[in-house]
Formats: sequence, C-alpha cells, structure tokens
Amino acid sequence: MFPWGSLPRLFSSYIHEAKHTGAFSYSVRACTESPIAKSPDASLCELTEFAEESGGQVTLSVHTLKAAPTHESGPSERMAAPIHLIPVGAPDNGAFIAIAEALAEAFDAVVEMSERALSPRPAYDAKRGQHSSRLILQSLLDAAPPPDRVVGVTDVDLFMPILTFVFGEAQLGGRAAVVSLHRLHQSFYGLPDSLPYLHDRAIKEALHEVGHTYGLIHCPDYRCVMTASRVVEEIDLKGAEFCTACQAKIALSNRRHTR
Repeated sequence: MFPWGSLPRLFSSYIHEAKHTGAFSYSVRACTESPIAKSPDASLCELTEFAEESGGQVTLSVHTLKAAPTHESGPSERMAAPIHLIPVGAPDNGAFIAIAEALAEAFDAVVEMSERALSPRPAYDAKRGQHSSRLILQSLLDAAPPPDRVVGVTDVDLFMPILTFVFGEAQLGGRAAVVSLHRLHQSFYGLPDSLPYLHDRAIKEALHEVGHTYGLIHCPDYRCVMTASRVVEEIDLKGAEFCTACQAKIALSNRRHTR
C-alpha cells in the first residue's frame, strides 16, 4: 500500500483547465491542506488512487557528478544529500546529462545517474492517453533510499487529475520530483526541433521542481527559476538561476542537513 503518511505536500508547474471547455486559464496551486494522514512534517494533498503495482527497484549510483567547490568548505558548508537521477522511459540523453550537470552545480550535490530506467507503463491512464505524475513519484520514492533526493526525467506526457497536463511535479519539502520533456520539444508546437531550446527548458524545469523539494514555493521574481510557468513561453522567459532569496533558503536547508 502507498505510505500516505509520508507524502509531503505536492507542487507542480502546470496549466489549469477550465471545466468542459478545454480552454486554458490561469495557473493555480494544486494543493490544499488535508486532514487525512497527517504526519509531523507532512500533509497530504489531493488524495488520489495509486496503483499498487510497484515499478520495481533500479540500480543506482552508476555515474556520479559532483559540483566543483569554489571555496574551501567549512563544517556548515558541506554538500547536500545526494540526488539520484533516473530516466523514466527513454528521455533525450543530452537533456538528461544537462540536467545532471545543472543540479550538481546549483545544489552543490552529488548527482548519481542511473543507467536502468523505470517504466512509465504502470502510470499510464488509457482514458487520458497520459501518465500520472503522482504514480511516477511513488515509483521514484521506491527506487531511492531516504534521505536522498530522487528525480525522474521522462519524455511521456504527464497529468494530475484536475489539470490538463503538468511540466513536472515535486513533493514540497520532500524527496521526489519528476520532469517531463514531452511539451518542451519544439516539435510539440509544430516547429523544427532544437536541442538548445530543449536542454535549456529541461534544466529550468528540473531546477524548479527540485527547488520545491527544498521547500521553495513559486517566486514572485519573474527572473527566478522558481517563478511559475503556465506555458512554455514563460519557461523561455525566466532565468535558469535562483534569486538571492531562494538561494538563501537552499543554503539554509543544506546547513540543516549537515548538522
């Protein structure tokens, strides 16, 4: 059974869907407090059914990336917990590597890349023709031991029950995040594919979702990577860096981790 009590609040980057019209409206927070399965440091958001089938375990720590230190680290400036990066299906290899490098640098963390992919098949919803981001999050949690973070990169289209699609989803203050490349390809919009566009968007969305696992919420600074992206053009407009305020929160989280 799914460990409901251990699931922190879920956040996403997404488009909101107007009822029965198919029209896109505004971006909203997908989570509300729930009295169900409270735990000291977590609350459940948008209770949904999870398939009981496990995606299976994967072998981790195949390749490791480590951010090069820019200064001598003191006792309170050690690296963050490792980040396990796992392909879900067959995402673009160049984007996968670009994400690994960006995460290692931005979060001063060891990034361990798995060569074995998780299958997205158990998360497929035939009625929608999409894959459940939440089912994939659970598979990722099963694949990596706590307290390490785990990030899935997939090329399948993701959804949440009340939304048309999501670019990605993460546990706020938790361990797991997933990023979809599906709608980051130029070809999805009828344009010639561009690897620079794909990799830039993938990096931004990965940093954004992993930022949520550090407890960061959407940032009002439009230049910050934590600003919400309702459409792909907004991903292109925002920067690939955290603002000063968000950087400070990440540093604080890392210091707490190393105590």
